[in-house]
Amino acid sequence: MSSLRVTSLKGSILGTPPDFPDGVTVTGVATASGGFSGDIVSTAATITTLNLTNQTVSNELTVAKVSCGGSVTADSGLYGDGSGLTGIATIGTAGYLQSLAVSGNVDVTGNISVGGTLTYEDVTNVDSVGVVTARQGIKVLAGGINAVGVITASSYEGRHSQVPKNAQTSSYTLVKTDAGKCVSTNSGVTVPDAVFAAGDCVTIWNDSSSAITITQGTGFQLRKAGETSTGNVSLKNFGLATLWWNTGGTAVISGNLA
Repeated sequence: MSSLRVTSLKGSILGTPPDFPDGVTVTGVATASGGFSGDIVSTAATITTLNLTNQTVSNELTVAKVSCGGSVTADSGLYGDGSGLTGIATIGTAGYLQSLAVSGNVDVTGNISVGGTLTYEDVTNVDSVGVVTARQGIKVLAGGINAVGVITASSYEGRHSQVPKNAQTSSYTLVKTDAGKCVSTNSGVTVPDAVFAAGDCVTIWNDSSSAITITQGTGFQLRKAGETSTGNVSLKNFGLATLWWNTGGTAVISGNLA
């Protein structure tokens, strides 16, 4: 094998590069001011330094370290442990970020799926399929709250827009779901024992021209407001009375009683 020492190689036509149809083997450093076109193959185990300026890698590039002064765009994702990336704690398997700290803004045009807990402030819309926990309360400035299920609260402040009506046309025994409602009836009503809890309220409306009897159930004590004795009471025609439970077994009633 012979050697050729030259300062520069030029093509046969002025301004054109020389052609190497069988490739070029370089044992030192290869510098191309105009870039590389085609495959770059190294017979060594690694390439120590590879400077790519405005170059596109169409297939795959495996490196131990990347130093980038601009942006890195990856159409199919970035893979690796990410231990040397600035501002990102770690990257898990399949290129997913385990932790990401962002000091500025993040604009997402699609959806975000969170398997753990999402902590946030001042968001426009929240659509959760699980449980939402608000540590500092919930403030609704407009639109109200539309709840399909049951709302449980230790206390409530504000105005009730209406008292739901439970219409009955025959003798009726109160049930737990009557708490907070008005039972409208033209027949007698029985108040059972150990069904309601302290603080529950039920209103009864006599929607008839005759008095009806409100009966205290077995083991229950029904007392008129301001009186000592307990027992059945009579609600006047077209009269209204409200029961308030002191315990599960005692209640006081006040209204248009005979």
